[in-house]
Amino acid sequence: MGLLSRMRWESGSTPKSHLIANAVTRALISIVSLVVIGLYARDVDFARKNGQSVDGRWGFAVAVAVLSVIACLVHLVPAIRSRMLFPLDLVLFFLWVVLFGIFGKLFIGRNCHGNGSCNRMKIAVWFDLAGMLLWLLSGVMGAINWRRDKVSGAPAMSRV
Repeated sequence: MGLLSRMRWESGSTPKSHLIANAVTRALISIVSLVVIGLYARDVDFARKNGQSVDGRWGFAVAVAVLSVIACLVHLVPAIRSRMLFPLDLVLFFLWVVLFGIFGKLFIGRNCHGNGSCNRMKIAVWFDLAGMLLWLLSGVMGAINWRRDKVSGAPAMSRV
């Protein structure tokens, strides 16, 4: 909460409840992204260790999750105006939509009786969905805060 306590609560600045919601959303995104990295990287590592080429879909999944963690870290930097970064949130939402579409088509509805790898990937698909929805939430919250501040005439350079 140190970051939150250093921010100014003047007229036109982001309400504390929005900052807390944003922090919780980013924490959840980070957790989901780290889980996704672990679930997909296992297959990437297996392919690498066995001299096989890495399936691009799995590489894409790991890349999207890594970008998400990096974006969450960028939002923690006090000098960054996170409300101005909502377009980045929406781009990441789109990447997670693609990710969910790719792996949802592959694994939703697939019969995985006794196949641990298949079951793991079915679980990964639901984490993909969670990541997608969390980035949508983050983007919408950012757009609402940006619009509210624009209408209220809040200075463009104020924090969050």
